Amino acid sequence: MSRSSQPIRRWLRIVLCVWMLGLSACALGGKPSVVIVSPPSGSQFRDGEDVVVQSTATDSAGVTRVELLVDGSVVKVDPSPTAQGQPSFTLLQTWKATPGTHTLSVRAYNASGGASEPVAISVVVAQAGVPASVPTPQAAASRTPVPTTTIGIPPPSAPTATPPQSAPPAQAACTDSSVYVADVTISDGTTVNASQTFTKVWRISNNGTCVWEKDYQLVFVNGEAMATTTVIAVPKTAVGASVDLSVPMTAPTTPGLHTGQWKMRNPSGSLFGQSLTVKINVANPAPPPATGCTGTPSIASFGASATSIFLGGTTTLNWGLVSNAEAVEIDHGIGGVATPGTVQVSPGSDTTYTLTAKCGANTKTAQVTIKVNKLSITLVPPVFKLPQVTAVTVSGSTSSSLSICPRAYTFTGTITANGAFTANYKWERDNGDGPSGSVKFDAAGPKTVTYNYSATTSDTYGTVQLHVTSPNNITSSTASYSCIKLVPIQP
Repeated sequence: MSRSSQPIRRWLRIVLCVWMLGLSACALGGKPSVVIVSPPSGSQFRDGEDVVVQSTATDSAGVTRVELLVDGSVVKVDPSPTAQGQPSFTLLQTWKATPGTHTLSVRAYNASGGASEPVAISVVVAQAGVPASVPTPQAAASRTPVPTTTIGIPPPSAPTATPPQSAPPAQAACTDSSVYVADVTISDGTTVNASQTFTKVWRISNNGTCVWEKDYQLVFVNGEAMATTTVIAVPKTAVGASVDLSVPMTAPTTPGLHTGQWKMRNPSGSLFGQSLTVKINVANPAPPPATGCTGTPSIASFGASATSIFLGGTTTLNWGLVSNAEAVEIDHGIGGVATPGTVQVSPGSDTTYTLTAKCGANTKTAQVTIKVNKLSITLVPPVFKLPQVTAVTVSGSTSSSLSICPRAYTFTGTITANGAFTANYKWERDNGDGPSGSVKFDAAGPKTVTYNYSATTSDTYGTVQLHVTSPNNITSSTASYSCIKLVPIQP
């Protein structure tokens, strides 16, 4: 090897080391990548509406938390389900809309503390009763463009070829999804007569990210429709809300099990969500009476497995043999029934069901009332008797008099219910939990619970809350009261 070539080789080794150190530094100091999936930039909302932001953050080092910012201020922080983070983290974050044009940003952090570049969209929120307007192209052009994709990891500082960057996934529209909740009428396996008319009612929930508005439909997809109309319009349903969908039907004439399947369809014609089924058992026709019915029908019994339920619960109507009748039916969409028989119902409020038996112009009825229980509470603020504060001396001068909240006082909560049961309650305040317990309701009326609170020198005043929960956790009600602390000048 010549002497002149040795310095060149040493210089190449130095350049190679610097380049490798640069790669290592980039790897250690990497940032997560973030993509906002929905809503698209420029979306319009109403004042008070929930804006649901869906994003996906990725980082091989593990994404540990994701922040949602509105106009530069953090409004939501969601940590990863695992302490060490995860390579891909997809979540929904919600912000309550306020009027104006706002910038919504998402920022992610990895396990080594590296933060992504904020990825942002712009939304327009109209005041209540005022339609939202999208900014004009001239106004949009004058503003700084809002980034909608993340910036990749920068290349090493030493001269080298930059590997091709994979394009981030394009933003997607909202997602349609539905989930079955309950059979409000005609539960699977209900026995009906041949050619009997009835109304099938399903309760479903919108668990997607799209609001169901115009042109969302429930459609027949398989089996036996048992209906003259196979496309049903769906009322407007917000994300997270439930809706009852009704289809008038007529039982087939053939005895045995008959099944039909229905499904949700969006305005573009795509089916989505869980299938909804109707399964009925058509009874063998009873032989007609030799001489027909005469006079007034006879109803052996009509009742329910439970006549008092909580909102969202179910009960089973049951009836005995009905004789000397040519037709028997139950109102509230149940329709004609065979006897004896049963049907499961889930009323949303106090409901009286009537079973009617007919023989020509003669009728006989029986009724059963289902009471639906709900909770409501009020919190009575304490009556403060403010102590007298006199002048105090501080370094030879006199301070002014101040009024302060008392150090010890009692909160009183009044709980009202419309059923006989036991409910749980719990007091909470800003700087700690209060007492909890249960209260039993009967016909005596509202109940009161108290909270005797003695503040310490380190306590601060704020919001005191009372939580009340029904036995099956269907309804949880909260009432609160706030007190402002004025600190007197200390001697």
